[in-house]
Amino acid sequence: MGICPKCGHKEAYGDQCENCGTALSPLELIEPQSMLSGKPPVLRPTKHWYFRLDKHAGWLREWIEKGILDGKQHHDPDQWKKHVVGQCLSWLDGGLQPRAITRDLDWGIPVPLPGDEAKGKVLYVWFDAPIGYISSAKQWALENGKDWEAYWKGDDVDLIHFIGKDNIVFHCIVFPAMLKAHGEYALPRNVPANQFLNFEGQKFSKSRGWGIEQHDYLEEFASFPNKEDALRYALIRNMPENKDADFKWDEFADFYDKELADNLGNFVNRVVVLTEKYFGGIVPDSNADLGDILAEADVLARRLTRELEAFSFKAACQTLMEISSFGNTYLQDAAPWALAKENPDDPRIAECLFASLQMVALLSVLCQPFIPFTAPRIRALLGLEALKDGDLAEVLSRLERGTSPGAREPYWDPGGVVSQNLRPKGYQQAGNPGASESQTPSDHGTGTIQAARAVQGARRLRRFCQARPAHRHDTGSGEGA
Repeated sequence: MGICPKCGHKEAYGDQCENCGTALSPLELIEPQSMLSGKPPVLRPTKHWYFRLDKHAGWLREWIEKGILDGKQHHDPDQWKKHVVGQCLSWLDGGLQPRAITRDLDWGIPVPLPGDEAKGKVLYVWFDAPIGYISSAKQWALENGKDWEAYWKGDDVDLIHFIGKDNIVFHCIVFPAMLKAHGEYALPRNVPANQFLNFEGQKFSKSRGWGIEQHDYLEEFASFPNKEDALRYALIRNMPENKDADFKWDEFADFYDKELADNLGNFVNRVVVLTEKYFGGIVPDSNADLGDILAEADVLARRLTRELEAFSFKAACQTLMEISSFGNTYLQDAAPWALAKENPDDPRIAECLFASLQMVALLSVLCQPFIPFTAPRIRALLGLEALKDGDLAEVLSRLERGTSPGAREPYWDPGGVVSQNLRPKGYQQAGNPGASESQTPSDHGTGTIQAARAVQGARRLRRFCQARPAHRHDTGSGEGA
């Protein structure tokens, strides 16, 4: 490890700088030192095998810049993220070089050559690892009675690599060149690489104990019924799709409280409760023109599907909330509780709830990619089966008049996040290395810390237990909602 000669990053590796993506050799690093001993590396003669990456520069440029492969349009290059294309072109402009695919290590995959020709040599991990994608597909197909070649060979294969920006070169240049050299495999249609996600203003670091592991989160939030979806939603909502992003616990709580609970959860619960109150839980009969009422929701749903197809998951997540917000606004404006006070038989009550139930059914489908644990529970509230694989048009099913939705219980736990806080040890305004004097802590109410204990498996995390006023969410009983 040493200083990158290109961008000055102080933690560049001997094969690549993860900050700027530049391919390096240990000799190019400034002030290199061994990560094991901390001493400068010693040069010794050895023998390695190389992949002639330089011979693939011509077609790689045409494939990346124009989406052309073997004279045919392979993909739309405008659909690739700018930072992905930019990093690839930087490599190509610098001139591709033969790339060593072996290492002198006592662990790894031995080089498969006969005799002692490659004794003591193992395959370089980023030459071997992508091949594992194919072998794992073979094993999966064997165990599930599938044809693995249907996923890797043929012009109709859509191969997509979901990765981080530090692995762009391997998935956009090295591995495609390997596949092309073999001649029988499909090349990726897109590589929607994300940028980096930081944690409370700093890079995740196991050595410094900065961050939280998945198992720690699941353990500490074990009593929180929506823990999986709450975290998944927050990560998608804050996904570093085009620039680095920062995970903050305060935002995590806001995403849950303000969006999942107050917006989506509140709408679903109000519709189900009002249907139970005025129609005994039966989908009301109505001749309402849903095409007119739900026109805006239809436009938003189509936009969401386009965003998913373009791998714009963060935007799709926000569109989901727009659909839910539209439902809340429609329900509030229609005010069936007010109509019921004037005339319990007013047909507009049935029209409103019939249309609102259809919106909940729509949301139960569209939310599946974002909150997959909760989506089946929403569908259960409507008496619908959990979704199966299929096109959106096939799984969108309108609730029929006169049918009875299923379970009635609310599925969001109001205030479930704000009562549990994980913080690195000593994480306060004065002690946070990433904080400045001009910053002020977010106000999420006051409380008294009753206890603090270590988080198992993490050196610098503490869980604080505090007493604070209950956080209320209105689930909407009807009157005055």
